[in-house]
Amino acid sequence: KDKKKLIIFSFFFFSLIISYILGENSTGGAENDYLATKKFLDIFTLDLVEGFNLFIDQGQVHFPFFYILIANANKLLGKIFVDCAYITISSFIPLVFYEILKKKFLNADPEKLFILSLVIFLSPNFRSSAVWVTTDNLALFFFILSVYNFVIFENLKGNYLKYIYFTFFFLILASYIRHYYAIFFIFYFLYLQNKINYIKNFKILLFNLILSIPALIYVYFWITKKEFQAFDILSIDFVYNFLVFTSLYLFYFLPFILNKKFFSKFVNEIKYRKIILILILSLFILLFIIYETPYMEFGGGIFYKISQLTNSKFFIIFSLLGLLSLIFFNNISFRNYLIFSIFIFAFPFEIIFQKYFDPLIIVVCLSL
Repeated sequence: KDKKKLIIFSFFFFSLIISYILGENSTGGAENDYLATKKFLDIFTLDLVEGFNLFIDQGQVHFPFFYILIANANKLLGKIFVDCAYITISSFIPLVFYEILKKKFLNADPEKLFILSLVIFLSPNFRSSAVWVTTDNLALFFFILSVYNFVIFENLKGNYLKYIYFTFFFLILASYIRHYYAIFFIFYFLYLQNKINYIKNFKILLFNLILSIPALIYVYFWITKKEFQAFDILSIDFVYNFLVFTSLYLFYFLPFILNKKFFSKFVNEIKYRKIILILILSLFILLFIIYETPYMEFGGGIFYKISQLTNSKFFIIFSLLGLLSLIFFNNISFRNYLIFSIFIFAFPFEIIFQKYFDPLIIVVCLSL
């Protein structure tokens, strides 16, 4: 069985090598992202301070640490070696995900869990990031290591605090590369409140603060270098964010939804949740009547694009189906709805690309 797994995994791994040779760009934007940020790699190779200045002057909202790392690695080891190393690191993401699934679903067939973990290799964002060495995969790699340590802590009886420190350590590393991962701190920290005492809570907060010092220094440097403008949270259309998330939830979990077991459960749940169903339908009827779906040339996800080809109002229907699936397929718990809220508020951007959720939504919903 292990030999079979090795052969299957090797097939997917070498598919990334072939994609690297052919320059696969299945998201459509990874190559452009690489070309647009190559100037940062070049400048950080020559001068760190000038690199910081250029990064801020160009209006980059991400942290520059990934580009500093890759620039120096290219300088020391050569670009081809770093590219191959990045493909290898990316390939560990499905393996760690497999280990998480085994710990989460103890009664499931490991063979099926292994096949399920390999779905990540089919993610266009995962493949494109591996080929073009963009920030996405390294951030996801650190985040999935964070989730792995959290799941270990959650499953073990007793106070295994070291796994919590590893959880936050890898989360901070992920946040240094893609800052929106930092919002998962809320989930971890709230989970701990009935698990550990105040002293240990304080130590964990101090640990996070110390590891965040380089980021805080950079933010101070950014504010002093560039005229600071307060972020207007009221300008963000979180209704649109909500519709994007629920529609993408529907898309990624269609294989779990389109089966007899789910439909029988759905029918049974309706009997007990008639009031919730009426409220949801009333809300979406109201949205359908009064809400104007914004027109975006980019982003929005697959169902948003389909709706643009037909009628933009269909996007609300897709989102309705996604929300119904989300509510009736998952347990009603504070934990679950906190995770879903994090997905909605993690991307306070005017343009929301599907790649932000791909394959993150699968990893999070099947682990946390």
